[in-house]
Amino acid sequence: MGSVAFSGKAEIIQDTSKDQRYIVDDEHRLSEISVPIVYNGKVLGVIDCEHSKKRFFTQKHLSILTTIASLCANKIIRVRAEEEKRDAQNILMRTQQKMTEVEMQALRAQMNPHFIFNCLNSINRYIVKSDQTTASLYLTKFAKLIRLILDNSNSKNVSLTNELEALKLYIEMEALRFDRKFTYEIKVENNLGTDTIELPPLIIQPYVENAIWHGLLHKETNGHLSIRVNMNGDSMLQCVIEDNGIGREKAKELKVKRRLQENHWACN
Repeated sequence: MGSVAFSGKAEIIQDTSKDQRYIVDDEHRLSEISVPIVYNGKVLGVIDCEHSKKRFFTQKHLSILTTIASLCANKIIRVRAEEEKRDAQNILMRTQQKMTEVEMQALRAQMNPHFIFNCLNSINRYIVKSDQTTASLYLTKFAKLIRLILDNSNSKNVSLTNELEALKLYIEMEALRFDRKFTYEIKVENNLGTDTIELPPLIIQPYVENAIWHGLLHKETNGHLSIRVNMNGDSMLQCVIEDNGIGREKAKELKVKRRLQENHWACN
């Protein structure tokens, strides 16, 4: 069998007692046939049969085992290809998951300093205005939100209850900072298991921030922000964020205008 694996050629041994290559297994047998399992010139394995009688195996046996070996080779290659495909898919899935985690971490890292800076400025503004009540309220909410952010910073997922609590604190602070220029509501579907549903922390906040900053704050009259959370089907969590702000086209125009002004001041 070893020589067949090395050469890749089938052999019939009519009398093993006269062949020095023969190695006794559990007992000595006098006939042996070995057929390699070959694919693209590479030996994948060997089919080996023995019999107690001399000259037992014929060309018919060889033809049958050669066919079986060919079928085995094709099956082995298909199984290996499927395993390699699954491995590649798993690697791709893990890579995409890592990229998503890195993007979320980068988003949170970007959001936190920006948000903290604005909050501290607002607290300072209320103190300067001697509005101690508002300053104290803002500082209390700020402390709670920062505590939540720090607690969740090392977690891949948090409960929906936790996420909505942080989101509510964020919206209340923005509403307070902009002198109640907008109202808001968060509607959660009845009987939704917010304590058992998990999602990445602060995943909803960036979309709410965009709605406030690019839609509601440019509105001449008071705006409204609506957030609805429900199950879409059996296993899909859906979060719908709506505002009655100035709209995407107007927000885009303002953004372009602001950039032109910034470039003008930079040139001067």
